[in-house]
Amino acid sequence: IVTDYVGTSYDMADEPIGTAYVFDFAPFDPYNGRIDEPGTCSNRLYSSYVGRSFAEYWEYSTMPADAYQLNDADYLAYGPMPSAWSLSAETECTKVRYSGAFTWDELRNCQDFDGDNLLTIETDTEWINMTGRFYMSVVSPLYMETDIGYYVHDLMTSYPFKLSIQ
Repeated sequence: IVTDYVGTSYDMADEPIGTAYVFDFAPFDPYNGRIDEPGTCSNRLYSSYVGRSFAEYWEYSTMPADAYQLNDADYLAYGPMPSAWSLSAETECTKVRYSGAFTWDELRNCQDFDGDNLLTIETDTEWINMTGRFYMSVVSPLYMETDIGYYVHDLMTSYPFKLSIQ
């Protein structure tokens, strides 16, 4: 997935805030979701948020193409990726590339933060089918310093899919 590198957005007081991409097999809920509670197959790591302030969740580098500016806990808007994900600068400060590669078992075990399975597996006498939907969103806080429980959210797209094995 190649996306624009989005550093600055603006909150309701016209103050600069960070923005994060959320890629997951569950939709991000801007009214009940929490950026610090990713699912097991999300492009974000729960452990990266532990012990951090809400404002730190949105920090980003102004030089993403430089070494250690992406996949770094100091810049959680583009922070450390789970092992199934990678993140790299595509061009100087304008594009980034997310790549995800999952085994069948990793997909089968995808869960949301609460432990609910995200994909469905159905079998018949000839086929094993795994179905689900992949969501790509852009998320920003309403206010940078305080988590009021609501986010600015733009669902870029969602892709339904079905993997079949005979």
